[in-house]
Amino acid sequence: MVKVTQEQKRTLKKFVALGLELGTLGSYDIWEIHYLLTHTNPGIADNDRAPHPANTADEYGPYHAGSMMGVNLGTNGMWEIWHRARDIAADEAEKNEIDKMARSVFIQIAQLGAERHRLKVEDRWPGLLVEDEGGYAMTEHDPELRKWLIKDEDRRRGDFASRVCTTFLGAIRESPDGENLVCRGVLELAGIAYAHWKIEKRLAVTHTSIDWFPEDEREKGNWDYFDDWKDPQIGASRSWRGGDVAEALERFMAAYKNGIAPFPEAAKRLGAK
Repeated sequence: MVKVTQEQKRTLKKFVALGLELGTLGSYDIWEIHYLLTHTNPGIADNDRAPHPANTADEYGPYHAGSMMGVNLGTNGMWEIWHRARDIAADEAEKNEIDKMARSVFIQIAQLGAERHRLKVEDRWPGLLVEDEGGYAMTEHDPELRKWLIKDEDRRRGDFASRVCTTFLGAIRESPDGENLVCRGVLELAGIAYAHWKIEKRLAVTHTSIDWFPEDEREKGNWDYFDDWKDPQIGASRSWRGGDVAEALERFMAAYKNGIAPFPEAAKRLGAK
C-alpha cells in the first residue's frame, strides 16, 4: 500500500477544489484518472472499478444533456406561469406573495430534481464521479433565485471536490507502489496540475482567493498555451512504464506547488511557453 502524507493529502484537496472552480480539471480528466487509479488496482473491488472514460462519455453525456434540457424547459414553463400570475395580481403585496411562493416551489423542485438525478446515476453508473445536477434556466429571470443558485453551485462544487479527492486518495492508498496504471493516473494528475499552475500564475490567482473567469478570457489570451502545457505531459504519462506511485506523487507535488513539469523533456520538446 502507498503511504500518502498529510501534506500530499492537503495539496490534492486544494488542487481538486481550485481545478474544478477554475475549469482546469474537467469531467473527462476526472473519469480518466479514476479509471487509471482503479482499473487494475488489486486493492479495489471489481464493482468499484471505474468504467473506461470513453464509455462514460458515450453513455452519461447524452443522458445528462437530455436531462438538463428537460429541466430547463420545465423551469422556463414555470417562469411563464409565474410571470402571468404577477400580471393579474391585484397589488404589490399580492405580487410579493406570488414571488415568495414561486421561489419556494422552484427551490423545492430543484432540490428534488437533484436528488432524482443522484439516485439515477447511482443506480445506472455506480461510483461514477459527476457533480450533482444544477444550473437551472429559470434563475436567469429572478435576482433572488440567482443568489440562491450561486450558493447552491458553491455547495455542489465543494461536495463534488470532496468526493473526487476522497475517491482518488482511497484508490492511491490501496495500491501497491509499483502498480503501473495507478502510477500513470497520478502522473496524469501531475500533468494537469502543472498546466493549472501555469494558468494560475498567468491569471494572477492566489491560493486563497479565486474568481470565476468567463469563457471570453480565452479570447483575451489568458488561456493561451494551456493545451501546450497540459497535452505533452498527458502524452508522456500515457507512455510511462515502470516507476512507482510514491515517485509519481512527488512529481504531482512539484508540479502543483512549484510549476515543475512532471516530464521536463516533453515540455521542452513541444515548446510550451
